[in-house]
Amino acid sequence: MKTAALFCLIGVISFSEAQAKECTGSASVTVHRDNGETEYWDTYTNPNIVLLPGDSATVVFNYQQGVYCTDPQFMLWKDGELIHSGPAGPASWDVTAPGFYQTGGSGLPYYGPGAFFISQTASAPLLLNAKAWLEGPFDPDTGLMRDDLRVAGYIPHSYLSALADDALFDVTGPTAIVDGLRGASAPEMPTTICQIKQGLLLRNGKIIDPSNGGQLSFNAPPGNYYVAVGHRNHLSAMTQLPVALSAQATTVDFRDVGLATYGTEARKIVGNSAFLWPGNAGCTYVPRSPEQNYETITYTSEKLSYTGADNDRDRILLTLFSYTTGTLFGYTRADVNMDGVAKYTGAHNDRDLILQNVGGLVPTAVRLEQLP
Repeated sequence: MKTAALFCLIGVISFSEAQAKECTGSASVTVHRDNGETEYWDTYTNPNIVLLPGDSATVVFNYQQGVYCTDPQFMLWKDGELIHSGPAGPASWDVTAPGFYQTGGSGLPYYGPGAFFISQTASAPLLLNAKAWLEGPFDPDTGLMRDDLRVAGYIPHSYLSALADDALFDVTGPTAIVDGLRGASAPEMPTTICQIKQGLLLRNGKIIDPSNGGQLSFNAPPGNYYVAVGHRNHLSAMTQLPVALSAQATTVDFRDVGLATYGTEARKIVGNSAFLWPGNAGCTYVPRSPEQNYETITYTSEKLSYTGADNDRDRILLTLFSYTTGTLFGYTRADVNMDGVAKYTGAHNDRDLILQNVGGLVPTAVRLEQLP
């Protein structure tokens, strides 16, 4: 039984896009059915590829030459073992044998399926009953998280998930929606994302499927998986040990202080409850240079910092166009306490949470996200 990692990332995670004049590589999986049909497989939506007798599959690597390249290579792993490696360029390698595959590239920006399974039998989706607290919107008086973003109508339904059931956003009380989620499964290595999933976080900490309000499901074979949670302006946390997942729902409760997590102080412990650290407030913007075709926006999600380069305090200020007494209403990462208002000074400001969570007395301290 393979050990894998499954990520349930709370909130919209925007991935870095550096579209420069350089070489780029990508990979795609093609399934050749015994009846002559060809399928171009979407491994992000469904990384579990089932081949019937007579079927075969290939992974195709593509390469585009650019100005800046340093010995670009394509690589293919099966069950953790490197089975192909060679100079970047058009290539097609057979992946018909059952197993867990990972693709990658070096010396070039690489875009590919990342990881996928080849199976000979279909299996029911894995079910995960995940729970977590976000400190930003948590109200100790009620023992629940606030749903200010939902009440104000700021949560972008379709942006969070094209399949979101709008009726879920009308629910009030302890099961009202706090924010959206985005998740991904990552077999074999916690750093290899295999499947991205959307979800919704409720005031009581439960994470649900946006299309039907049920448990999160992942298209992958039964096995042992690490489980992680994270949020668009909170730091992620991951289980220290893999968890057995199957078609029978498994509960992983990150609110529980007894749950062992990867790294050091991955969550903030307050009394008998554990919270994800808030304060990851924004993004780094790099203007277009003569060597680039487009501007670059890098969304960070690995640390909290109050001072220094790319610190989160300044990101709040930049969101407010440098007006220290200004406010901005809406759905922004700078709104660390998730009350619907990005605010730098005054009551309920978002800056103080960052200072508190890097240590309070030492503003130069940095709190790192605890993921491999």
